[in-house]
Amino acid sequence: MKFYTNVFQRGNKIYYRGYEEGRRVAEAVEYKPYMFVPHRRDTSTRYRTLQGKPVERIDFDSIRDAKDFIERYNEVDNFEVFGLTNFQYLYIYDKFHGEIEFDPAQINVISIDIETDSSDGFPDIEKADKEIVSITLSRKGEKVV
Repeated sequence: MKFYTNVFQRGNKIYYRGYEEGRRVAEAVEYKPYMFVPHRRDTSTRYRTLQGKPVERIDFDSIRDAKDFIERYNEVDNFEVFGLTNFQYLYIYDKFHGEIEFDPAQINVISIDIETDSSDGFPDIEKADKEIVSITLSRKGEKVV
């Protein structure tokens, strides 16, 4: 069983945290994304847009290269670029293609509850003008601190 708990992009890397075979994993991947452009010839192609137009895949060596390509062709009339530009979602699609099975028992969920003095009314959240009287952490309904 393999599932993710957090995926984000910074620079040319995709940072991934999750579980594989019951063990916690964390990776920083030099991701090589891809985009799609209209197919040069209207022949059979594996890739199509949502409207059914044939497109061809362009692979990039880095996220920066893909962003440069998008920026370079952004102002070009009658030239369309297709695909996900939030590259963390493309990474998720590539790594976890299909339905993701996950085990909620392996995920730690912790809640934080902060109580403040309310003897003169509730605090103004913009000013944070009341004294904190307690901070409680709980995990799956049980009190931790």
